[in-house]
Order: sequence, then C-alpha cells, then structure tokens
Amino acid sequence: MFDLKLLLGSNSPRRKQLLAEAGFVFETLSPDIDEEIPEDVVLEMVPVILSQQKAEKILKVATDGRSYTIITADTVVIHKSKILNKPMSKEEAFSMLTSLSGNEHKVVTGFTIVHKGEFVSDFQLTKVHFKELLPQEIEYYINNYHPFDKAGAYGIQDWIGLIGIDKIEGCYYNVMGLPVSKIHDHLTKLTK
Repeated sequence: MFDLKLLLGSNSPRRKQLLAEAGFVFETLSPDIDEEIPEDVVLEMVPVILSQQKAEKILKVATDGRSYTIITADTVVIHKSKILNKPMSKEEAFSMLTSLSGNEHKVVTGFTIVHKGEFVSDFQLTKVHFKELLPQEIEYYINNYHPFDKAGAYGIQDWIGLIGIDKIEGCYYNVMGLPVSKIHDHLTKLTK
C-alpha cells in the first residue's frame, strides 16, 4: 500500500511478524539505547520516550537513515503502579506471573515514526485480565516457553495467553508488541 522505504528499529520477532503479516516490506536495525527515563514521568509515557530515543539513535548511526521512514516501538507492562520489565530469572518470571494472576494490568506500546524528518509519536493502551493461575501452570509455562524476552514475563500469543487470559480491553496486537492498526493510520496521514 505504501511506497516507502521502511526501517523497523527493533529486533523483536513479534514486531517483525506483525509488520510482515500486515503487508509491509521493511528492513530492520536494532538500536542500543541507555533507556534513561526522568523519575517524574507518567508510566504510560515511558515506552513513548524510549521509542523516541530509539528513533533518534537510528538517525545518528544509520548513514542513510533519513532516506527511510523509521518505525520504533517499546512495550511495557504496568501492574500496581509499577513497570514489569523482562524477567532476568525463572524466579523473577514466576513472581511476575503470580502477581498478574487474578488481576488486571495495562500493556502500553509507545511508537515513533520518522517520515521526511517529521517525528510522530503515539501510544496504545490495552487492559489485560488474567484468571487465577495455578502455580504448576506458571511453572509449566516458564519451563516450556522461556518468556525471558517478554515484558511482564508472558506473551499473549503463547500457551499462557490461551489458557490464562480471560478478558482484554483494547488492541490484541498491541499486547504482542505493535499496534499495527494505529501505525497504519499514522502512515496514511503522513503519506497523503
């Protein structure tokens, strides 16, 4: 649909999959950033700021970065006024999933699009509710699906999402890591 040279600033296999399934042709570059966030920032804005930092880094390191339309994103899980990052161990993953069990949390993906020098940033928020999970279900998931590359220690598309999530309010694909519909809308406006 879009006659653009797209550059996805991400290493996430899920983001690549979603963009490809939506018919986008793109290249990828994964920018390393320090992830410095001011302390007084509203939690929902953290992924937006991180996506902006990633886009700025790509423009600095990619010699032909300005010839691309760049898309960067960051996803956070917010539960009880705290961001749950990617777990560093089985114990941390177990603790996160136990905390999410029987509760609602928010998944926020912030994204930035850079098109012809213009920066556009936005975010999508989805509310997700887990039913009560048994400890052995959490243990099974961690041992068999190794969710250490996922914020909040789970993937909605994985086994635990199939058996454990009983309600979502908002965009499913946002929980996977990229609100493709909202990005599509922004690209449509930018390329008119």
